[in-house]
Amino acid sequence: DKGLSDSSIEAALNTIEFSLRENNTGSFPRGLSLMLRSMAAWIYDKDPFDPLKWEDQLAAFKLKLKEQTPTKLFGGLIRKYLVDNPHRVTVNLLPNTTLQKELDSEEQGRLDVLRKSMTESDISELMQKTQDLKTHQETPDPPSALKCIPTLALSDIPKESQKIPTAIRSLGQNVEVLSHDIFTNDVVYAEFAFDMSSVPKHLL
Repeated sequence: DKGLSDSSIEAALNTIEFSLRENNTGSFPRGLSLMLRSMAAWIYDKDPFDPLKWEDQLAAFKLKLKEQTPTKLFGGLIRKYLVDNPHRVTVNLLPNTTLQKELDSEEQGRLDVLRKSMTESDISELMQKTQDLKTHQETPDPPSALKCIPTLALSDIPKESQKIPTAIRSLGQNVEVLSHDIFTNDVVYAEFAFDMSSVPKHLL
């Protein structure tokens, strides 16, 4: 009823856009993350590139925000899908302290039935296959198979460290600005350094 402030909507949109632009996946491979994002659409016969093309959708949404107020746009959606939505479901999760015993008992029952249906020859064959599998798993791969795995040689690693382009200019009195013209997907990273030498040690 009171509506949504423009600043809160802008802050939320900025957070979403920054996350999409930076695409920071931490220790998880970035390429694999993009592939999984595409797969979410692809497995339903949709265009796998659609989940990666978010800029046009975000721009269209920002335009819609300009045409309507945040309260009108989001307020209507909140009222329709949350406040006035009559659909409800209540789910109660109750722990079963004997569940594992029941599962073990069911599995043992299936194994007993299977065991009774097998001949001595079947059992011997199964044991042999199990032993063959274990032997196969524990046997080191031959050199020919290991050669198929791509590896880096020392010559593949550049001897010189990567050079980051740096432009130096002055801003005002005794303010030096260093800028680096590199690809950041339109995200501006800014760091500010202040001279703290005038601050007494006990206040640091």
